[in-house]
Amino acid sequence: MITVVRVFRRNVSALKVRLGDWDIYKNVEPLPYVERAVASVTIHPGYSSSTMNNDVAVITMSEAVTWSKHISAACLPPGPQPDGTASSGRPHWTGCRVSGWGTESFDRPRYPGVLKKVGVPLWDRDGCVRSLRTTRLGGKFKLHEGFLCAGGEDHEDACKGDGGSPLVCEQDSVSYLIGLVSWGIGCGTASIPGVYIDVSFYIKWIEKQIYSEESRL
Repeated sequence: MITVVRVFRRNVSALKVRLGDWDIYKNVEPLPYVERAVASVTIHPGYSSSTMNNDVAVITMSEAVTWSKHISAACLPPGPQPDGTASSGRPHWTGCRVSGWGTESFDRPRYPGVLKKVGVPLWDRDGCVRSLRTTRLGGKFKLHEGFLCAGGEDHEDACKGDGGSPLVCEQDSVSYLIGLVSWGIGCGTASIPGVYIDVSFYIKWIEKQIYSEESRL
């Protein structure tokens, strides 16, 4: 599993991964969830808690999971282009959406019990930087190359509690994990996009962790 570093606020040995959950306040649901212990967490060596740069981590579960009609995985996206441009910036992505159990309002935080999703548009990098420079970040703000931007529509966004949640897009009817909720200036503000980890930028590092873990199993 792939997520962001800042979700880890306790001893990893006490963490569990729950798959297929819908209502986090109920233990009995129409489609049962699957729970696994966390065997290990690998944090990107370049992670900075002050800038949120390289905010990505790989989780290894204690046991494998069998896919079902409500538990499955999104594919990893291709890596950067030969010129270094991240694949997430290419126009072939459609139907992008983010899901999670985060709050519905930045100012009035209330956590819904059920999983929600919302469609979000991707932003080109230059447009994202121009928009973020109009905020408290200021005119000299620079966006780390490991981020991408999405959203920027009124009341349609990820918010508090959604950190690490997946940004999934389609290509040729296949779902790809192209981003992870990382940070933003408020949430659901028109013309101000949210900032996500660009999975394609980190694909080589992610695959290295996955394959090295598989070799130890």
